[in-house]
Amino acid sequence: MQAAQSQMAAHSQSVRGFELPSAETLKKIISSAYQASLQTDERRPVTFRLIFGEPGSFPRNHGPQGLHCFEFADTLPFDALELRKLSSAAAYYRSLIGICVENQRLRIWGCVHSGPRWLKALQGGRAEVPDMPPALVLRVTGPGSIEVLLGDSTVGQLSEGRIFGPSINVFTSKWLPLSFCQDRAGNLKLHLEARAKADSHWADIDPNCLRILGQNLVRRMLAATRAYKHGGIILWVTSEFRDQILAEGNPFVDLKYKFAPGENRSRLRTLMVEIMNTLAQVGGSSPDERGPVGWADYESSTDPVLNQLDEAVFEMSHFVANLTATDGAVILTKGFELLGFGAEIHCNEYDVSTVAHAMDLEADNVEIESIHRVGTRHRSVYRFCNAITDATGQVISQDGNVRFVTRRNNMVTYWDHQAVADSFE
Repeated sequence: MQAAQSQMAAHSQSVRGFELPSAETLKKIISSAYQASLQTDERRPVTFRLIFGEPGSFPRNHGPQGLHCFEFADTLPFDALELRKLSSAAAYYRSLIGICVENQRLRIWGCVHSGPRWLKALQGGRAEVPDMPPALVLRVTGPGSIEVLLGDSTVGQLSEGRIFGPSINVFTSKWLPLSFCQDRAGNLKLHLEARAKADSHWADIDPNCLRILGQNLVRRMLAATRAYKHGGIILWVTSEFRDQILAEGNPFVDLKYKFAPGENRSRLRTLMVEIMNTLAQVGGSSPDERGPVGWADYESSTDPVLNQLDEAVFEMSHFVANLTATDGAVILTKGFELLGFGAEIHCNEYDVSTVAHAMDLEADNVEIESIHRVGTRHRSVYRFCNAITDATGQVISQDGNVRFVTRRNNMVTYWDHQAVADSFE
């Protein structure tokens, strides 16, 4: 409790109406939320979000996609029983339960409807994400699983009986986009070739747009895989390594279901390039062109072709997620070419006994762990990333945890990636 409060104090300057609770009040909030998380509601797990703040402090008329407060005529006791009963009404993805201190006691004052757009920041997609006020927020995603946030920033977590510091969003690291850089340049080259052949004016593309587009595609894959609850492995290799992975009798994997070369195997890459092309065309035809078009333009665009392409990306993300249900790994190139699935990982000569658990985005601070703490799925990915030093692995557990793995600083390293409750999509 003290660690969470210290983190909040470091992140925050109190805003009127959203003052941070005292240590004792914070303890009561987390304790009641924890007790509620251990219960079930008609055999359904109890999941919910809480927000601590005075109801009058929330912005009014916050637009169609903002936060909207629904105050009860009378406040309710803040306890595990009321949280359980309200959890189904204040659905995790769309609402928060509002709480405050009234007459020196914690009370439930109503619900705050947020809609599901807040998930896009973690799961991918191009909807604009509404701002969250600088209030204490709790996300309860399952039995004994609680994330403590200040607004949108995580300050602490309780999971599997252990307390963790702020969660890590691996997509905000430097090493991950750098590892895809060479293949991303190849995809950008395809866009530039199409641009050179165009018979109309195309706007310039922000160099970061392709990176963000790729990251959002991967987020969607991970979110869909988590939602299916079967767990899985996704492996990424450079395009230069493609032929070695596909070769019969290679020492790395036995890829049971290989996709034949052609347009369908490259469909993810094709969709990304088509999005770039269409975005450039739309931007070029705009009478008020102001410079390079980028991710923000893609998010806000209502162009019907871009809408269709976005839907196709969504469906392909779920297609890849479905492939993870088969025993073995799904393998893609870092240029987003889908090579196959059902891969049995060998790499027996590259076994490791310990791995580094990254405590920060760039693995500057790590803890060395024995591989015996995890099962065969994780160990196989550790071997793979030890054998192919520029590969990246993603291990999705049945309980929804996501782990990124690569070789960094001459050691197999993993990150426990920030995740949310099961996808609503």
